[in-house]
Amino acid sequence: MDSAKSDEFPGKGRRALKAALAGLLVAAVTVALVLVVGEAAVRLAGYQPPVLVETGVKGTYRFAPGARFTYVGFRPGSPIEFRNPIVLNKLGFHDRDYAEARPTPKTYRVMVLGDSYVAAMEVENRQAFHKLLEARLNAEDPLGRGSYEVIAFGQGNRAQEAELNWLRTYGPRYKPDLVLLVFFCGNDVMENSPVTYGKATAFAGFYQKVIAPRKIALYNRLFVVRGSRLNGFVAERVATFYAMRMYLFHRDVTREQLAGPDIEVYRTPPAPEWEDAWRRTAALLGEVRQEAARQGAGYAMMVISGPQAVAEAGQERLKGSRDSGMDLEQPDRWVAGWCSDNNVASLSLAKALREADPRRVFWRYDAHLTPFGHQVAADALYPFLLTQMKAVAGR
Repeated sequence: MDSAKSDEFPGKGRRALKAALAGLLVAAVTVALVLVVGEAAVRLAGYQPPVLVETGVKGTYRFAPGARFTYVGFRPGSPIEFRNPIVLNKLGFHDRDYAEARPTPKTYRVMVLGDSYVAAMEVENRQAFHKLLEARLNAEDPLGRGSYEVIAFGQGNRAQEAELNWLRTYGPRYKPDLVLLVFFCGNDVMENSPVTYGKATAFAGFYQKVIAPRKIALYNRLFVVRGSRLNGFVAERVATFYAMRMYLFHRDVTREQLAGPDIEVYRTPPAPEWEDAWRRTAALLGEVRQEAARQGAGYAMMVISGPQAVAEAGQERLKGSRDSGMDLEQPDRWVAGWCSDNNVASLSLAKALREADPRRVFWRYDAHLTPFGHQVAADALYPFLLTQMKAVAGR
């Protein structure tokens, strides 16, 4: 009897081993099929594993007259969506050079003031909305002037104080007929106050020194098979989740530290420091208007909102990220109210950008206008600008 049992157990052991090996083989084949299908799916979708913006990239940008560099974005840790060769003009702006003397006595000049949306370093200069406007004006010659120049003065991380200085410095040299100030609701108000701008600067430093390096390091560790788009996709998604919720993984990061202070522009009622920022903004807008008048130029404003305030999905995410005291249309309404009170013509691009599809008009990660977005802006702005130009010409 003992002999029979000793013969029986080795047989059962071999069968169990074969069953286990068969199970492992089926699992391996299943995993392999899932990986193959997943790889095929991301390739068919056109997905490309990104290269992330390195933390030291800002050191390669030189905002000086005639500077040359390749612009890949401003936020470390974000996927690179473009590689745009930049050549700044003799004044240090992303635009072509213009002679101070007009090409003809009848040439109509528009001076465009703004921040990074006017600098438009994410696209070729010829694709920027102001250059599209210039090309259309010269092609259609709506005022019978024969010649039109739309000269851009824009730099990132600048707001109305810098724009006022540019108007005072370059206005007397270029003598514009019309000054168009491009107001960005996302951070212009914040940058007009040393208190709110100081908080934004601190956040940017923290993000660049703490968040971005950790995100980039994790992405590089996870992206093992560099030829695999599926591996890149998974690595990117995991690294993004990690960066957005880093407080769950590190004691030296809090949830509050991950929220950029510029979101407070939508809070109502605003905090005391933001009330002061709004007051400063109103005063500076008034000074720009007065300076344009002193120079004998017309004055108008174009208002642009970022994707979080334009796209419905972005609105829902923003509302869910904070309490109910977030009013995403507040900045647009405030600017419209100021313009109405001060008899300044203004145009908001929110409706045009929303109807054209925010997924196409804004870069996904960089959040500035794509070439298509600049075309939408130029098309929406043209009739408004033409009305202001005619009003100035008829004075």
